[in-house]
Amino acid sequence: MRILIIDNDLSIRKAVSLGIQKNDWIIDTAEDTINDAITLLGQYQYDIIIANLTMEEEHTINVIREIKQQTPETIVIGMTRGSASEFFSENNMDFFNACYQKPLHLKMLKKVIDLELKKLAAIADDVE
Repeated sequence: MRILIIDNDLSIRKAVSLGIQKNDWIIDTAEDTINDAITLLGQYQYDIIIANLTMEEEHTINVIREIKQQTPETIVIGMTRGSASEFFSENNMDFFNACYQKPLHLKMLKKVIDLELKKLAAIADDVE
């Protein structure tokens, strides 16, 4: 399992990394800009992406849209400081599995990740 955390706030990147870590998971973080994330996305395929959506908002949405078009099974969880419902009212939700308003509750984030992984496994089982 490989996870990418995209956030310009170092404390958020660290807290999420430590809060969701499991033994066999590889967690990468993208610092400062979505361009850092694009570089990592060119090097690795991610199972889960957790992204700050208020950072370079339009560019971030376009990158997420492209990822989901290329690998629809990628789990994408958005984070925003503003109202999550307002942000996603403009048809952006199609590209996200979940979205949360900061501050994040790590226990809930872990539950969402587990739930999304179970959904993905169920879909894979149906395909086989």
